[in-house]
Amino acid sequence: MDFAGFVRQQSALWYTMLGEDAGLPVPLQAIGLDPVETLLLVAPHPDDECLMAGFALRAMEEWGTRVIVLPYSYGSKVDRRQERQGELKRAVASLGFEWIDPLQPPSLEVLSPGDLARVLAECVPDAVLFPHSGDGHPTHIRCSRQVSEVVTLWANASRKRVHLFESAYWQDLTEPNLMVDLTPDHVIRMGSALLEHRGEIERNPYHLSLPAHLIDSRRKGVERVSGMGSRAGTGLFAQLLRHSVMN
Repeated sequence: MDFAGFVRQQSALWYTMLGEDAGLPVPLQAIGLDPVETLLLVAPHPDDECLMAGFALRAMEEWGTRVIVLPYSYGSKVDRRQERQGELKRAVASLGFEWIDPLQPPSLEVLSPGDLARVLAECVPDAVLFPHSGDGHPTHIRCSRQVSEVVTLWANASRKRVHLFESAYWQDLTEPNLMVDLTPDHVIRMGSALLEHRGEIERNPYHLSLPAHLIDSRRKGVERVSGMGSRAGTGLFAQLLRHSVMN
């Protein structure tokens, strides 16, 4: 069974047991979000652009958002960095996103604050998606702090209104305030792109746990975002985020 069949089987089982049909996700504007023209997705590692992609896919579909992926690092294994750059290119293409890469050559350890500032000035995003500051992995935490600091300086200097979307993978958000529902097709696109990271998948087939991660995110989000005791509804997958605006 391929990944798409794996996701569809889980979805079919869910709706068979509920005895209800799958509904379409609530439009992003209906949950209080302003349209985003350009979204900069800062990926701590190649593969995070796939794991974080749910909201970006929805924004691209509903608003025509331009999604630009910026790699923060190519991982700790120097001998894998060139290969991981190629995997990232293929994954970004699979998602339908763009990418920009100041980490040339890919042997450089991490993105510098100066490079990030130059990317912001070049792309002028009105939204930035990045991991939250407690995301449980040293590179994710370092990435989060650097992005937050540099974006704050850039937004203040340019007097730019910027939406910040903080994501979670290694460690739950303590105060999520946004739940973005995802369809099985969104999950399939995320997982199919993740499979382009062949070296990482060979080491750990974590693409198989992606649906479970997004299912659990929705379970938590119903209570933590919508309010304790809220009705779950018929959705199965979601991405949890913390949304804030820098004016």
